[in-house]
Amino acid sequence: MRSISITRTQFERRLEQISRTQFVSLSAVSDPRLKKRNNPYAGRVAKITECTGVINWTYGRTVNRQRKREGKKQDFEAKQRAWGIRVKHTPLVSHVPAGGGDVLIYLEVKVQHRSWKFVDTTDLVQIPEADLKSWLPAIKQSRQDVDRDVILRDYRLDHIGEIRIAGETWSVRPLSRTLHLYREAIEANAPTKSHHNTVTGAAI
Repeated sequence: MRSISITRTQFERRLEQISRTQFVSLSAVSDPRLKKRNNPYAGRVAKITECTGVINWTYGRTVNRQRKREGKKQDFEAKQRAWGIRVKHTPLVSHVPAGGGDVLIYLEVKVQHRSWKFVDTTDLVQIPEADLKSWLPAIKQSRQDVDRDVILRDYRLDHIGEIRIAGETWSVRPLSRTLHLYREAIEANAPTKSHHNTVTGAAI
């Protein structure tokens, strides 16, 4: 697989040129949005997510296909997005924050497989998810009425450090350097600090 290094602007421009359904695998670094009250980890945790999925897909149609596989009525209707606007003929979502500011761009993904780990950014030690359980945000309930949820996730482009797509690996600067640093920390701490969580269903 060919590897290339690109800037975030180049990353967005490349995604704008993709109009067909494709499989991707991405690695993202984000803020897990922990509750802050009485939280000793507040402001010092990064979430490193590995996600495999599909871009340029249709949410409502996919849910109804899943219902059909499960022998259920195919009458699901997707609600309008609570935030953001899909950019036509691309896998991107454009969003202006409620408080104003710069437009944020997201990559919309139908998740096939997702796993994550947490790192303490102050000392680069992996944190078991069990240690953060009290402060993690609640999981939203699905209205899909399916046994196997169709999972939609939006990844902010400036949170994606690497993506594998169409036989290439794109390392997105400058976050790719941070991603590499956190991966090294996770590997170094794996024997004593390792905690791995995998999901194939936790729907929006």
